[in-house]
Amino acid sequence: MRRLFKRDELPGDITVEYVDVVNATLKRLRARKVSYIAHESGRAWTKNWINIYLQVHIRRALSLVESGMVEIRAGRPLVAGLCSRALFEEAAIVWDFIAKVNELLDKNDDDATEEFVITRTLATRNPERLQTFGAQFSATNILTIIGRFCELNPTYRELYDDLSEVVHPNSTGVFHHFANPTDNFIEFHDGEEKSDTALGVLIRATYIFCADEPEIQKLEDRIRDYPASA
Repeated sequence: MRRLFKRDELPGDITVEYVDVVNATLKRLRARKVSYIAHESGRAWTKNWINIYLQVHIRRALSLVESGMVEIRAGRPLVAGLCSRALFEEAAIVWDFIAKVNELLDKNDDDATEEFVITRTLATRNPERLQTFGAQFSATNILTIIGRFCELNPTYRELYDDLSEVVHPNSTGVFHHFANPTDNFIEFHDGEEKSDTALGVLIRATYIFCADEPEIQKLEDRIRDYPASA
């Protein structure tokens, strides 16, 4: 498959080496997709739910980065910003899931592991569903997970806050995205002037998600023999 990010289209602050890592990792992530996962029982059931979670979130991340690139090429960098912010959240939520699963596996607690992976995969904030299926399926607020994730790297919070400033309608980020103040008037555009900035941010958000890929591999390796282990 062709490179998503082309070397001759990079913003000035993104290196070829940086984007080569991103393109190679995206290729591996696409190769991780499977067509189905069969129903099983016992520990195999838990293993399958871990893989189900990873499958759906890998697909969501790939959809976001590919859609963001389409929107940049179509002259709609604001939409790419929305994709980048959601992609950053994907990086955080997958990292948080893997960390928690590894913690439960370390404790060798089969019941807690099974409950966590199923309830996290089917987590919801819909009151009717929670009333039907139980409070254990309540989704953790994404900002709580983002807070933990940003402790890994001090630059994460700045990137996430900058993205939020642009995509939230109640911020000056919207003004600066669509308007250029001059001495005599305010000049408007449709955001296409921000395409290079949006591309740089999309590549950075993708790079951050791609950092989850080695941890995905480690978890997949760890649970490969999980159904047979005592």
